Amino acid sequence: MTRVLVTGGGRGLGAAIVRALSAAGFDVTFTYRSAGAEAEALLEELRARPGATPRAVEVDLADRAAVDAFAETLEAEEGPYFGFCHNAGMSYDTLAAMVDQDKAEAVMQVNHFTFVRISRALVRPMTRAKQGRIVAIGSVAALLANQGNVAYAASKAALLAHVRGLAIETARRGVTVNYIAPGFIDTAMLARYAD
Repeated sequence: MTRVLVTGGGRGLGAAIVRALSAAGFDVTFTYRSAGAEAEALLEELRARPGATPRAVEVDLADRAAVDAFAETLEAEEGPYFGFCHNAGMSYDTLAAMVDQDKAEAVMQVNHFTFVRISRALVRPMTRAKQGRIVAIGSVAALLANQGNVAYAASKAALLAHVRGLAIETARRGVTVNYIAPGFIDTAMLARYAD
């Protein structure tokens, strides 16, 4: 079965992506941080499908050392992943003049640098296999200015720039890299913006 990795797959948009990939016949591994109960329920649901062998990995993507350790386990696995969807995201809202660097760096770590490290672990085996699909879930915030959203927007803009460069570098080797820029999606992450 063809393997795919999804970050932030325990709930919300990530869980929907995991379900769709599993239904399409992919062997899905997904990460989660705090959604342990949701991840277990999702695993149970997916295992009900004949032949499905989903896997959930708890990892705090805001912790650089944890991301490095996770990426090293991916590099040690035998055989390439066919796909990688970087869905995990962290928000931080404040006015540009009030940005706290530590909080902004945590957002950049989850939204951008985690993608950098994990795609680095997965892309070489993909290019050797001459096939692969990498998708980054970005945001329209990378393209449009919103008051009080500068740190999050900067992290998603960095992600977009990285995706563009990686796409150019890997296209000739059969690996596509795409950035999806959705607006608001009705998930727990955005519940406070419901109004």
